[in-house]
Amino acid sequence: MKFEASVVIERPIDEVWKFVTDLPSVPKWSHALLEKRQTSPGPLGVGTTVQSRTKDRTFTGRVTEFEPNRKFTWEMTSGPIRGSHEYDSLETVEGGTRLTHAVDFRLSGLYKLLGPFIAGRTRRNGEAHAKTDLDNVKRILESEAQTVPIH
Repeated sequence: MKFEASVVIERPIDEVWKFVTDLPSVPKWSHALLEKRQTSPGPLGVGTTVQSRTKDRTFTGRVTEFEPNRKFTWEMTSGPIRGSHEYDSLETVEGGTRLTHAVDFRLSGLYKLLGPFIAGRTRRNGEAHAKTDLDNVKRILESEAQTVPIH
C-alpha cells in the first residue's frame, strides 16, 4: 500500500535538505521515532545503513537513493515491514521548497496475512502521520528562520 503527503516550506532547498537528512535530528519532527542513526561508516549516501527506534521496535534500513537537494530513499531491511520504502523528495517552488514524503508500505512474514484487514486503517494513519511530520518540519524551519536570517 502506498501513501504520500507534501508541504511547502518557506526556506531554501539546501536548508530543508540538510535538516531532513540530519538523522539524529529526525526525532525532533517525527511523530514516532525516538532515535534515528547511521550504523555504517562514511558519509550518508547510497548503501548507508540506518537504525530507527520507536517506543515498541527497532528497525534497520539501507539508503537506496541519495541525490543531494533532490531525493532520499531508504528501504527497511528488518522487522514486520521489511521491504517497505520511504521516499523524501524536494523541489524548489515559488515561495520555498516542496517536501514530499511517500511510503510504499509492505508487510512481511506473518504480518503479511493481516494486510487485507489493516490496509485501510494503516493507509489513513500513515497519511495523517506523514502530514503531521511534514507540518513539524515546516513549523521548525520557518520558526528558526524568524530568528536566523537567510545568507
